Amino acid sequence: MKKIYLVFIPFLFLLLAACKKEKPDSYDNLLAKGTWELVQSWTPNYPDPGFVDGYLTFQAGGNCEYKDKNGNMYYGTWDQNWQSDFETHSLYIDVTNPITRERKFEYYEDIQFSSGYQFNAYIYVTYTPCVFTFRLKT
Repeated sequence: MKKIYLVFIPFLFLLLAACKKEKPDSYDNLLAKGTWELVQSWTPNYPDPGFVDGYLTFQAGGNCEYKDKNGNMYYGTWDQNWQSDFETHSLYIDVTNPITRERKFEYYEDIQFSSGYQFNAYIYVTYTPCVFTFRLKT
């Protein structure tokens, strides 16, 4: 009987490892593949979102650029984090215009890719999700 347990235990560990929910493909690689245009935002209960239009370029290593609809450039950093407890992927962006010193920042509580060319970013305000849709600029 002990031999059966000795064979069964390694099999159980292999089974548990195979069933474990893994982190999605690296969002670093997906985000840093080009410039993303904020094409749509729905913010019913969020009076002052950091970004409502424009283009974001994420670079590997955490640097980013933002260009608003008027052509103003902002430079700063970005960071993303996988929360396995909630199976969400958060995104934080913090940029500053070097001339005017205006700062824009946002914390998206979850981002979800619908393809390699589009993702939605979510902010939850009073249980209502605000949705921001980004598309890879071609």
